Amino acid sequence: MPSIENNLKGKFVTLTLVLLILAGLALRIHSANGLYEKADAIAIAIMANDIAQGVEYPLWIYGTPYAGTFEAWFTAPLVWAIGPSWWAIPFATIVTSTAGIAAFYMLASAIGGPRAGLFAAALWAFAPWGASYYNVSPRGCYPETVCGGAIILWYATRRWQGGRMSIATSFAVGLVAGLLIWSRLLVAPYVITLAAVLLLVDRAKFINTRNMAGLAGIVTGAWPFLLTWKRVMTQDAVGKMEIAGMAERFRALYETILAGYSLDGDMGALGAALPVASLALSAGAALFFIVTAIFLLVRRPKEMRGINTIPLTLFTLIFAAIYLSNTASLTSQVRYSLPLYTALIVFPALAADWLASRSRALGMAVIIFLASSAAIVSEINFAGVKREDAVIRDQSQSAVAQLEKIGARSAIIDDFNWMGRFSYEALTRGYALNVMQSRGNLNMRWTMEVERDPDPVHLMNPDYTVQFRQWLKSCCGGEHASHDLGNFAGIRQIKVVSWPSASIPASAWNIPPKMQALADRVHATTFYSNAKQEVIVEFDRPRDLTKVRLIYGNRFPETVKLERSVDGVSWERISGPQPPSMLYPVGGRVYERFPKDRDREHEEWNFPPKPTTLLRMTFNPYAGETYDLHELFLYESSEAYSEPSLDEIRQAVERSGVTTLACDRSVASFFFGKQAPFRVTLRPFYEADPELAQPQWNAGPGFGALVDRADALDLAARLETQKAVFTMTQLGAKTLFTFQKESGPVWWTGFTLINAP
Repeated sequence: MPSIENNLKGKFVTLTLVLLILAGLALRIHSANGLYEKADAIAIAIMANDIAQGVEYPLWIYGTPYAGTFEAWFTAPLVWAIGPSWWAIPFATIVTSTAGIAAFYMLASAIGGPRAGLFAAALWAFAPWGASYYNVSPRGCYPETVCGGAIILWYATRRWQGGRMSIATSFAVGLVAGLLIWSRLLVAPYVITLAAVLLLVDRAKFINTRNMAGLAGIVTGAWPFLLTWKRVMTQDAVGKMEIAGMAERFRALYETILAGYSLDGDMGALGAALPVASLALSAGAALFFIVTAIFLLVRRPKEMRGINTIPLTLFTLIFAAIYLSNTASLTSQVRYSLPLYTALIVFPALAADWLASRSRALGMAVIIFLASSAAIVSEINFAGVKREDAVIRDQSQSAVAQLEKIGARSAIIDDFNWMGRFSYEALTRGYALNVMQSRGNLNMRWTMEVERDPDPVHLMNPDYTVQFRQWLKSCCGGEHASHDLGNFAGIRQIKVVSWPSASIPASAWNIPPKMQALADRVHATTFYSNAKQEVIVEFDRPRDLTKVRLIYGNRFPETVKLERSVDGVSWERISGPQPPSMLYPVGGRVYERFPKDRDREHEEWNFPPKPTTLLRMTFNPYAGETYDLHELFLYESSEAYSEPSLDEIRQAVERSGVTTLACDRSVASFFFGKQAPFRVTLRPFYEADPELAQPQWNAGPGFGALVDRADALDLAARLETQKAVFTMTQLGAKTLFTFQKESGPVWWTGFTLINAP
C-alpha cells in the first residue's frame, strides 16, 4: 500500500508540475501578445535573422560586446522557418523562462521536498512583475540566467547533501553554467556558490571525474568568452566596484526590488499595499531562512551538511555583496537584480511548505496570495505597456511606410529604441532600410551602409527641425528637402555648400595667451572654463576667411556665437548664438556628431569668403558647468581641387605600403570590412571595433594619413619641425601622408593629425 500511495503522489506531483508549466506558458504568451519591443530586444531578433540568412554569425550582441548571443542562436531556427516576425522576438525568453518552472521545482524540492518544489514552481509560473516583464522581453539572457542559475543551485544543493551525480549530469550543469558565462556575467554569483560548495564537499579530492566533467561543460559552453575575455572585461560588463555609500545602495536595492513588485501609476491604497505585502512576505521568509541557516551553522558547524538551505543562503549573500559593491546598483535597474528572485521565490515556497505541514490550507493560502497578487500586478502593468506600445507601433509603421514610399535606403535617428523599431519594422516588411543611431551603433554592418549612403534621411521630432536647419545653415548652407513622416520629420537631399580653402597657420594669427591651447596643435592641452568667454583672434593681415573648425571635448558650452570684422568697429555675424552643432560636412554630405567622451569631434562653420582681420567667438556655459575646448583651425579662400575617387585612394594607399590609414568618415566607411591590404581608422568611436576606433596612433612605417589638402601644408610644416620623415602624395582635394620611420605618437582629429605626447 505505501508503494501504491507513493506512486499516486508521484503522479499527482508530475501532473501538477505539468499543469503549472502549461499555465506559465499560456501566461507568457498572453503577456507577450501586443508588446512592441525596445531596441535591446530587437537586436536579438535582428541577429537571429542574420544567423538564419547566413549573413553573419555573431557571438556578441550588436552594440553590446560583453553580452553573448545565446538568445539569437536559440531564436534563429524559428526565424529561418517563419521569417522575421515580432513574435520571434520573445521566443527564447518564453521557452527558457517556462522551462525555468521545472528548474525552480528541482531546486526547491531538493531543499524541502516535492510540495515545496510545486510551491516554487507556482511562484515562478506566476512571477512578480519585474521577472514577468523580462520573461517575455529578451535583453541578453536575464531570465535564462535566473532559470539556469536555479539548475546550478540545484546541483550544488544535491552535492551538498551528498548526492552522487552522474558524469553526464555534471557535464550538463557545467554546460549550462558555461553558456550563461558567455551570455551574461550576472551568472557569476551562481558559479561562485557552486565552486564554494564543491570545495567544501570535495576538499579531500577536488580533482575527480565529476568535477572535471563539470569543468569540461563550462569550457564547452563558455568558449566564446574564454577566447575574448580581455575584450569583454574592458567593457562595462563588470562595472566599478567600491564599498562607499552603502546606506544609499541598500535604499536603491530596496527601491529596485519594490519596483519589480509594484503597480505602475496610482492605483489607490490597495494598489500600494498589495506589492508591499507581497514583497514583505517574500523578503521576510528569505530573511528568516538565511538567519536560521547562519544561526545553525554557528551553533552546530559539524552538522552543517544537514542544513539544506546553505547553498541558497550562500548564493543570496554572495549576490547581495557583489550587487551592493557595484556602482550599477545605484541605477535601480530591475534586470540587474533579477538573480535575487531566486531567493524571493524559493524561500517563500519553503516557508509555505512549513506552514502546510501544520495547516495545508494556510500554506496554500500563502502561495495563492503571492501568485495571484503577482499575476494581477503583472496583468495591470502589461496592459499599460501595451496601450503605449500600440501608439508607438502605429507611429513606427506609418513612418517606415513613408520612408519606403520616398525610396529611402538609410536613415539616422537619435533615439536608440526608435532606431531598433524602424530597423525591425522594415525587416518584417521586406524593405531594405539601414538605420543607425546618431550617437552609436546597433549593427556595424548597417552603420557602415548608412555611412556610405550619399543621401540618408535624418529623422527627428518635428519640433527639432528648427534647430537642425540652423545647424545646416551654419555648417554648409542649409539647402535640403523635408518630408512629413507622421510623428517624425525627415530631412534629406542636403546640398553641401562650401568654398575652396587652405589652413591659415597658427603663426599667422594671435589668440589670448590663456587660450593658447587652441593653437598649439597638442592634444594633451585643453582650455577649460565655467564662465562666459569672448575670444578675439587677430590675423597678421586681412584674410579671406571662409571656414572655422573647433574641436570640443565631451563637455560643450551651451551656445557659441561667431562674428568677423575687418576694422574692429563693424561686426558681421557668421553664426549663433546657438548650441554647438551636431552636424559637420565631410566629402560632400553631412554627418551627425557622436557626442561621446572619446570622440572629441569638431564643429565646422562654412561661409562665403570675405576679408577678415578679427574673428570674435563668444562661448556661454551651462549654469554651473564647465566646458572644454581643444583646438581651433582657421581657413582662408584658395584654389579648388576635385575630390579623388575611391579607386584612386585605394591605389595610392596600396602603392605606399600603408597598412593602417587614418582617414575621414566618408573614406573609412567604404574600406572598412572590405577586402583591402590596409585597414582604416574608425572615427568617431565605434564600439564594434575599439582597436580601430582609437584616435592615438604611432606615426611610423605602415601608418598613413589621408588629410584634406587644405590642411596639408600646415601639417607638413609641423611634422618638419619634429624632424619626421614622411612623403606627401597629392590626390586632388586630399593629400596622403606616409611615414618612413618612427616619428612618435599622433592624434587623428578626423581630418588632420596633431601631436599626442
